[in-house]
Amino acid sequence: MNRDKREQDHKLELDAQRELILKQESNKLTQAVDEARAQEKEKSNVEIQLSKSKAAGSAKKEEEEEGKKTVAQAEVEDKKVEKVEKEEETDTQHAISKGGV
Repeated sequence: MNRDKREQDHKLELDAQRELILKQESNKLTQAVDEARAQEKEKSNVEIQLSKSKAAGSAKKEEEEEGKKTVAQAEVEDKKVEKVEKEEETDTQHAISKGGV
């Protein structure tokens, strides 16, 4: 009887140890999964920030290009106006020299 009792106690102890080991392994796996999720979330956040940064950079570059185009167009318009003014001045000078105006 004592022998059966010892064997049963030993079996219960082994079962308890197995259960403890399984819980520890389960906790390790849960922790590893949580860490992997946290890293994936951080990676995703970094990618989002990078994407936003690139988009902002592209928008700024596009804005600068538009600004350059606008300046160039304004310069072309200024030159056209100057040319017209010179032509008008020349026409006026010719008219005055001919005794017109």
